[in-house]
Amino acid sequence: MDVQAKMKNGICKVRLVGDMTIYNAADMKPQLMKQLGRATELDVDLSGILEFDSAGLQLLILLKREAMHQNKVLRFQAYSEVVMEVLTMTRADTIFGDSVMLSSGI
Repeated sequence: MDVQAKMKNGICKVRLVGDMTIYNAADMKPQLMKQLGRATELDVDLSGILEFDSAGLQLLILLKREAMHQNKVLRFQAYSEVVMEVLTMTRADTIFGDSVMLSSGI
């Protein structure tokens, strides 16, 4: 998994590329937490995720919870098809709100 980040005016734009699975979620956690810690707002582009499982889902939920705890804005954007499949299958799409519905075309 490649975590590409760009910071401008306190807004960090992160693009995740590759697999977000049990095999790399533990390695990704500190990278994502670092980006959240240095930004006032975090935009996470999920369009580059090729494989996604429950460990990836847990990491996104943790990131969302930490952003709320730190009173920071977090936006997930451009959900890849595999991310949408897992969110829908686990009914976690309700956790992520309207942006998921917009990505799925509903």
